[in-house]
Amino acid sequence: MKGLNRYFLVIGLVAWLSMFMAEAAPDLFVSEFSLTPETPVQGSPVTVRLGVYNKGTASSGPFSVQWWPGENYRDLGCSWEVDGLVARGGRILTCTYDGYPSWYANINTKVLVDSGGVVAESDEANNIFLKPISVNHP
Repeated sequence: MKGLNRYFLVIGLVAWLSMFMAEAAPDLFVSEFSLTPETPVQGSPVTVRLGVYNKGTASSGPFSVQWWPGENYRDLGCSWEVDGLVARGGRILTCTYDGYPSWYANINTKVLVDSGGVVAESDEANNIFLKPISVNHP
């Protein structure tokens, strides 16, 4: 039994050390997103509000955030330059978009965090945020 306890003690110590010895890194993602009005109207201004958060264990350094009114739109709706985020810190970004040129029964709006890919993150797969919305007739 002593050998078994010693084995589990060593395994636990290795797991604990690997958890604390892992390299610190930022992890940026969209923590919240909203449009005002919630359902935009074709041709009318829309206020965009999004939260960017660093859930990583290190500060991020500067990065860009981009928002497209539709995921397949060629032109950006808004973009921001963020000076950086501390570990477990966030920031709210806002802008006003002139308005959707057409109505849509269903379209995905898109946010890309660290659009230039300049921040080495622990998880690069969570930088794109898509949200289905509709746009009403005027």
